[in-house]
Amino acid sequence: MKINGETIAKIRKEMGMSREELAGRVHLGVRQIARLEKGDSDLNIWQMMEVLEMLGHPSDDFWLFLSRV
Repeated sequence: MKINGETIAKIRKEMGMSREELAGRVHLGVRQIARLEKGDSDLNIWQMMEVLEMLGHPSDDFWLFLSRV
């Protein structure tokens, strides 16, 4: 499943959160976050929902993000 990494990067930046901070909060590596934002990596559904929750979007929004792909 491809996730729109640009959307994740945009939300993260709007929140003033660094990649390092997001990675630490969702227990992923900084490189994995960078690859995700560039579109070079995928997350499983549970990881993606955790990222969205950390960025202030309820897991219900997950399906909206999938429709942007």
